Amino acid sequence: MLTPEALKEWVEGSGVDPELTALNVESINGQVPYERLLYNWDSSKVHPDAIWREVNHRFGDNWTYGGWWCSGVDVLNQQESRWGCYKPNQPRADKSKGFDPNKPKPIKYEHPVKTSTEVFALRVPHHIWQKISDRYNVPIGDYVYFWEWVKDHPEIPLAVTEGAKKAGALLTAGYVAIAIPGVRSGYRQPRDEFGNKTGQSHLIPQLQVFAQSCRDSKEC
Repeated sequence: MLTPEALKEWVEGSGVDPELTALNVESINGQVPYERLLYNWDSSKVHPDAIWREVNHRFGDNWTYGGWWCSGVDVLNQQESRWGCYKPNQPRADKSKGFDPNKPKPIKYEHPVKTSTEVFALRVPHHIWQKISDRYNVPIGDYVYFWEWVKDHPEIPLAVTEGAKKAGALLTAGYVAIAIPGVRSGYRQPRDEFGNKTGQSHLIPQLQVFAQSCRDSKEC
């Protein structure tokens, strides 16, 4: 379920289709945000009786006051992705950012801790899928999964944008779009313990699957 405020932000504020919004966004609060954001956090050294005390010490209690969570599909297996982002109603402050140490920068969007970033490949309702199919004259056929259909048809242009709401707005308009959480989060650069480059940078797996040589080309 979505709160009216979250629904307004996505639908009225960002122009995202209501059904697409409902498929990918939900309002959460209490301990649920911690469960979504800390599934890879190593708490093995913390006694079970002290786990939430340790969590509160490291991350504060801001997440408990609620916000919206967005996640989509893992394009590698077409299943629900555990990775996503949380926009808290009361963001915690990051004292390491900002020019004035007395005015720490609020963390507007939170992503799972100690977890490699993925992409926002949003679930697409059938009427939008059909709209995209008609735009590019590519039949849906027997496909069950939208992103598998996109992967198998490199003649369909694919936009990569920053932020899930932008991807939702583009999909609503009839364009295929996936989002990354930051401008540099779509690739990896191997480095050693001193920060020196140790190899070639490469796309993350969730982008690599779409990197066919003839995508967005008339020669496909």
